[in-house]
Amino acid sequence: MTDPLSVAASVAGIISLGIQVTQSLVNFYEAYRGQKSEIAGIAEGLKILLLILEALRDQLSNRKFRGDEEKALLKCIEASIENCEDSIEELQAKIERFGQESSDNIRAAVRSSVRRVAYPFKQSTLQKLNADIDEIASNIKFALAVLQQRDVENMHDDVEVAKAAIELIRATQISSEIRDWLKAPDASIEFNTACNTKHPATGLWLVKGTQFSAWLEQSKSFLWLTGFAGCGKSVLCSTAIQYTLRHRRSNPRVGIASFFFTFRDNSKQDASAMLRALILQLSSQLDNTHPHLSRLHDRYRNASPPTWDLEDCLHQLVQVFDHVYIILDALDESPQDQHRQGLLEALEVIRNWGELGLHLLVTSRDLPDIRDAICGELHVSLDEIVPMKNASIDKDIATFISGYLEKSRDMQKLKPYHDQIERALSKRAKGVFRWVECQFKVLSRCGSKRRLDEALESLPPGLDETYERILLSIDTVSADDARRILTLLCYSKRPMTVPEVIDATAVELGDNPRFNIEARLFGEDAILSAVPGLVEVDVRLGQPSTLRIAHFSVQEYLESPRILKQKVASFSVRKQKAHSEIASICLTYLLEPALSSTSIDEYPLAEYAAKTWPEHFHEGDKRTCDSERQVLELFQNTKGRFKNWVMTWNVDSYWGDNPQGNIPSPVYYASLLGLEVALSALLDATPSTHSSPVRYPQNICELVKAQGGVHGNALQAASLRGHELVVKLLLDKGCQRQRARRTIWQRAPGGFVPRPRASGEDAAR
Repeated sequence: MTDPLSVAASVAGIISLGIQVTQSLVNFYEAYRGQKSEIAGIAEGLKILLLILEALRDQLSNRKFRGDEEKALLKCIEASIENCEDSIEELQAKIERFGQESSDNIRAAVRSSVRRVAYPFKQSTLQKLNADIDEIASNIKFALAVLQQRDVENMHDDVEVAKAAIELIRATQISSEIRDWLKAPDASIEFNTACNTKHPATGLWLVKGTQFSAWLEQSKSFLWLTGFAGCGKSVLCSTAIQYTLRHRRSNPRVGIASFFFTFRDNSKQDASAMLRALILQLSSQLDNTHPHLSRLHDRYRNASPPTWDLEDCLHQLVQVFDHVYIILDALDESPQDQHRQGLLEALEVIRNWGELGLHLLVTSRDLPDIRDAICGELHVSLDEIVPMKNASIDKDIATFISGYLEKSRDMQKLKPYHDQIERALSKRAKGVFRWVECQFKVLSRCGSKRRLDEALESLPPGLDETYERILLSIDTVSADDARRILTLLCYSKRPMTVPEVIDATAVELGDNPRFNIEARLFGEDAILSAVPGLVEVDVRLGQPSTLRIAHFSVQEYLESPRILKQKVASFSVRKQKAHSEIASICLTYLLEPALSSTSIDEYPLAEYAAKTWPEHFHEGDKRTCDSERQVLELFQNTKGRFKNWVMTWNVDSYWGDNPQGNIPSPVYYASLLGLEVALSALLDATPSTHSSPVRYPQNICELVKAQGGVHGNALQAASLRGHELVVKLLLDKGCQRQRARRTIWQRAPGGFVPRPRASGEDAAR
C-alpha cells in the first residue's frame, strides 16, 4: 500500500514546481502585457492559475485529516495532480527557453514593424500556453473539488460544533424568570447568520496562524481583527468562536462568551447589552445555582442593573474560571454619537482587571476612535492586530467563488461559463466578499451568453458603484416604496416584521396624512423586488419573519456624503429626517379611525407604533414633519385614540402593561415623555377643547398633581425622567397660586428630587 507521506511529498513537490513556474511566467508576461491584448489575457490566466495552485497548497498544508480519510483522499488528489505534471514541465521548459532570449531583443522585436514576432509572442506559442494553463487549472480544480466535497462531508461535525456554540450563547440553563428580567440580547442570531454565510475551508489562515494560537495560549491576550466593510469580519469571528470551542474541549474550567454588535437592532449596540449577554452566557456554564447572577437579580428585581454593577458581576464570573475567552464582533456598529464611547470605556475597565486567564478578541473597521482606544487605553501592541487585507483573504475569496459556482442552483444554468465568471470575479474582488455576493445576484439573472458577457465586462469597481447600480435599476413606480423601506430598516428601533413594514409603507404623509389600506404591498416578495439585493429576510422557527438591511456597508453608503454626488442621491437617508418620518408614520397609524382594541390584530404595526413613536419623535428633526401637531392631536383626541394608544403599549410600564386603575391623564404622559410643546398646549387648553373619553380634573394645578401612573403624578414623572424644562413648565403653569410654598427641586442621578428645606426656610418664604 502506498505510504501517505510519500504521496503527500509527491503532490507537494508538483504543486511547488507549478507555483514556481507559474510565478516566473507571470513575471515574464506582465512586463509586456501592454503590447497585445492576447498577452494581457495570458497574464491574467496565469494569475488565476497561481491563485488556484496556492489555494490547493494551503488547503493541504493547513488541513488536519480525520481518521482514515488521509490515505484515500491523498491518493485521489495525487492522480489528479499527476495528470497535469507534463503540462507543468512543458511550462518549465518554456520559461527556460524564454530566459535564453535577451529581454532587450524581445522588446525591440515587439516595438518593431517586422513581420516576424519574437518567439514568446507567436500566436501558436500563446495558443499552446493557453491550452496548458486550462489543462492544469482543470486538474487542480478537480483536486480542490475533492477536498471541498470531503469538507462538505465533514461539515456534519462542524454543524455539531456550531450547535454547541449556539447552546452556550442562548444560555437556556438559566431560569426563564432571570432571563426575562435580565433581557440579555440573543447573540445566537448573528452567530447563526455568520455560520450560514461561511464557506468551508475559509478563514483557516487565522485560526491556524501564530497570532490566534498565541491568543489562545498566552495570559491576558488580546486580538483585534480590523478591516473595511464587507471583508468578512463577522464570518471570521464565527470561525474563531468555533475553534475556541474546540480548544476548550468541554473543560468546565474554561468559559466562552460572545456578542455581536449590529446596526440593525438598537438592543445590541451599547455596553449594557454586551455585559448582560456575557453575564448570562458565562453564568449558564457554571454547574451551580448561579449565585453571582442571582445576587444581581435580588438587588434589581424591578429595574435594569447599571453598567458599573454589570461590570462587577462579570468580573466575579471571570474569576470563577481558569480561562475565559470573550469574542466581540463589530465594535464599529455601536453608534459613535450614542453608545460607542461607553462601550470603549467598558472594554478599558475589563482590560484593566488584569486577569491572567482573560482573553479578548474584537473585530471592527479601523476607525480613529476605536484605534485610539485599543492602542491607547487598552495597551494593545501591533502584533496583537490582524489587518484583514492580505493574500489569505484573496485565496479565501477564490475558494468562496469556486464553491458558490459549484453549489448554487441559480448558477447551474451558467455552468459552461463558470471558468469565465471565476476569472472575472477573482480579478476584481479586491478582498471584498460582499462585492462578490452582490455580483452573483446580478449574474444569476443573466438569461443569455450575451447578457453574461455584458455583465462581466461592466462589473462595478466597488461597493459604492454596485449599490448605485442597484438603486438605478429600481423603476419609478417602486421608488417611493423603496425609499420608505430603506428608511424604516435603517432606523427602526428593533428588527421589523414583514407585515409591519408592509403597513408602514402604506402610510401616506403630507398635508393630510392617512393610512391607505389599498397601498399595502403584496407580501414579502414585493418588498424584496422593490429593493433587490439591499434587504434580506430573517426566518426564525416559531417566530415572525423579520426584514433587515442586507449588510452594514449598505446603510453606511446610504448615510454617506458620497451618495449625494451620485445619480441616486434621492435614496440617501439622514438620521434626524428619517426619525421624524418614522415618528409621523407611527402617529398617523395610531390616529387611524378604524384602529381600536377590537381590531388591533388587523393592524400589525400598532404595537411598534405605540411603543416607539416617542423615541423616533425625540431623535427626529421636528421641523421637517408634522409630528408636533400629530402628538397634540393624539393627546386631545375625543374618539378614543389616546386610550387606544395607552392600551396598545403603555410607555409608563417597562413591559407595556396596561395601567392599574384609571388611565393617567394626557398631561401625565406628556410630562413623562418630555413633550414640552404638547404639554404647554394641554395646560393652556380650556375644558371645552381639552376633552377625552376619560374624566380628568380640569383645574391646571389639579391636572399637575392628579394621582396616577407609575410615578404618582405628572411632576414626579417629569423629575424622575430628568425633563428639566417640563418640570419648570409644570411649576410655572400648574402651581402659580401656591408659588410661595412650592417644592424646591434639585438635580440627582436619573432626574430631580425635592431638596430638603433648611431650618426656618418656610417662615422666610
